Amino acid sequence: MLYVWFDALTNYLTTIGFLQDEERFARYWPADAHVIGKDITRFHCLYWPAILLSAGLPLPRQVAVHGFITLEGRRFSKSSGNVIAPSALVDVVGSDALRYYLLRNLSLTADGNFTREGLLRAYNDELGNDLGNLLQRLVVLIKRFRGGTIPRPGSVTPLEEEVQALVVQGGALVGHALEEWEPGRALEEAWRCVRRVNLYIEQSEPWKLAKQPGQEERLDTVLYTAAEALRLLSLWLAPFIPATSRRLREQLGLEPLANGAWRTEGHWGAHDLTQVVPGGVLFPRL
Repeated sequence: MLYVWFDALTNYLTTIGFLQDEERFARYWPADAHVIGKDITRFHCLYWPAILLSAGLPLPRQVAVHGFITLEGRRFSKSSGNVIAPSALVDVVGSDALRYYLLRNLSLTADGNFTREGLLRAYNDELGNDLGNLLQRLVVLIKRFRGGTIPRPGSVTPLEEEVQALVVQGGALVGHALEEWEPGRALEEAWRCVRRVNLYIEQSEPWKLAKQPGQEERLDTVLYTAAEALRLLSLWLAPFIPATSRRLREQLGLEPLANGAWRTEGHWGAHDLTQVVPGGVLFPRL
């Protein structure tokens, strides 16, 4: 057993150029983090550091240990038939929805339970209703009342100031949760922003403003505020649901995210918004 683990663990080094490609090895080692299951903690937290120290090599900066996943309350077992192929789920809901459900509901600090019912509920209610309908509604409103052009905002009220502060702070909270290896909490913070923007549109009633003389500037402010909030949410959600983030940005007329965008674009008004590009429903109801 000792030989097997000694041989297996050193593959972390040899596959990134140890003693063969110094430049590549310097780029990848020491690892920012090892992400492992709880059943091999001893090997990665005792044997592996001892091997590295004996060789005079730096240790990984972190070891992130996650629990196990059960399926419908039972352990995964091929012999009992209690298994499900991820590819089969992706064929139905897509990779982003599966990523979202696992990251939102399954903790890295404890075991979690996967259910088909929970996945379907997350797809329809959270991704479909909360996020998908928000984007579709906003694109339709801008297309209908401003010909597809995202307007510049006029004067703001305390309501806009509240939404702006919440969404900007949400990015900081999402980032902090990621640093703490708590993806579920990060998504909870992001979804608090999604729901607040939905509520903001309900409170502001842009469909009524469009019919009222003298409310043109107010309508511009409401449409811009919702669009800018969604732009920032495309940043906060990108680590979790990257394809959805990209489609969201496309419908806001934005290019794909570049490296470092979290820092360069992560504040209110950091990027110009010009034109919406209708692109269909993000999550068709199942």
